[in-house]
Amino acid sequence: MQRKPGNQIQIRPPGSFISEATLSEHWDISKRTLQRWRKSGEGPPYVLIGGSVRYRVEDVRSYENRMRRNAESSQ
Repeated sequence: MQRKPGNQIQIRPPGSFISEATLSEHWDISKRTLQRWRKSGEGPPYVLIGGSVRYRVEDVRSYENRMRRNAESSQ
């Protein structure tokens, strides 16, 4: 997932990985928030590759779908 001009986001194909920095930018949250979520077991699953945190695109999409709320269900 990469930001493009005009805030459009290019979604990478399934099987791809994105970095912590890319995900924090995509969701407009701090990297520190993602770090806290990993420590507490929240957020999408992640993997360590060569000592770097990476998120699988399909795991991010799945997490986003689980977090989706309809207007009626949020009451």
